[in-house]
Amino acid sequence: MREVVWFINGWIMPWERRVLLAMAQGLSAKGMTLRALGPKGTSKEWGNVSFANWHFLTGFNKLKWLLYEGKLWHLWGDPPRWWPFVRLRTKVIHTQVEVASRWAGMPTICAPNFGDAGEVQLLPAFDGRSLWNATGSLFKIEGSMPLVIVAEGPKLSQEVLEALCSWEGPLCFLGRTNPPPKSQRLPLDDSVYILWREHGGFLLLPTPTPALSWLAAQASLLGVPTIAAPSFWLDEILGCEGYIIAGGSESPSCEQWQGAIERAVDVGGGVAGVARRHVEARFSSEVAANKLLELYLDSTGGER
Repeated sequence: MREVVWFINGWIMPWERRVLLAMAQGLSAKGMTLRALGPKGTSKEWGNVSFANWHFLTGFNKLKWLLYEGKLWHLWGDPPRWWPFVRLRTKVIHTQVEVASRWAGMPTICAPNFGDAGEVQLLPAFDGRSLWNATGSLFKIEGSMPLVIVAEGPKLSQEVLEALCSWEGPLCFLGRTNPPPKSQRLPLDDSVYILWREHGGFLLLPTPTPALSWLAAQASLLGVPTIAAPSFWLDEILGCEGYIIAGGSESPSCEQWQGAIERAVDVGGGVAGVARRHVEARFSSEVAANKLLELYLDSTGGER
């Protein structure tokens, strides 16, 4: 099987898109033809990947995709309402970052060593060269070495907020949570990579998740260390010595966050180097593509 259609459903964060791009790059290098569709995004965001926005297609073209295009489809995220039409006529693979409540194809998880029995585990991919070559406007900050906070919950804990009060450098925020006082909100695009490339800095994750561990991996490829509470996800992606741990529990105190931030200033460069070597050894585009190709061949009975 040398061709696959990806349907990427919903709005995804820039770091999630870059993981998919790195995986697609690995597939292309092995001669795989990949066409991608999704209800969000533009072809410019997907670089060399052939991408079409589903909402911009005519009714005729949508029907053509549903009834004729592709013998193997790979769904990323939740299934759209019309997914049963595709599933009736093609081989279908369904991937979630975490375990889904219901599956709409061969179940796969894109997180190492996670999932119930039965899901196929895929590996994320990270491409440092594309991060160093990211283009866009440089976000203006006062000073250097910004501390970038990324959170997905409704608000930051009081312990984190109090710890940030002692930070004297630029404080930047990325995500949907209300930003802490005296911080600048970064746009949800490639600005954070350009900021780190030009100014260095740190990444603080109050509540790590599988997807945020991907951002931490990308940060390490730019020489940026991650500060976080103990996390299984970060242990897997960065290595147990690849990030600066705040305390010994999932709910560090203010003093533990402050201590971790101080350690990041002192030894962050070395820790980021440990993480970078771990990421490059285990999560390259080639390794991820090999896993995908094996899955695609198995799902189509070895058809090439």
